[in-house]
Amino acid sequence: TCRWWCSHNSTPFAASFTYEIREGAVVVRSVIDIGAKRIETGSYGAFRELAAFINRKEREKIILSKKNR
Repeated sequence: TCRWWCSHNSTPFAASFTYEIREGAVVVRSVIDIGAKRIETGSYGAFRELAAFINRKEREKIILSKKNR
């Protein structure tokens, strides 16, 4: 699980990405919570950080390998 959270000027931004293998497939679940209809000027920096995190996670390659038993 990868999470990013920020509370800035009473506007919480949050995003999480969870990964699991289910029935032979990789399942990725993303939850993004902007928490506001409008981003205040003072929150632009935090919002840019959130957007960059989401962009990185959505472009990230998932590499699977077998475990040695």
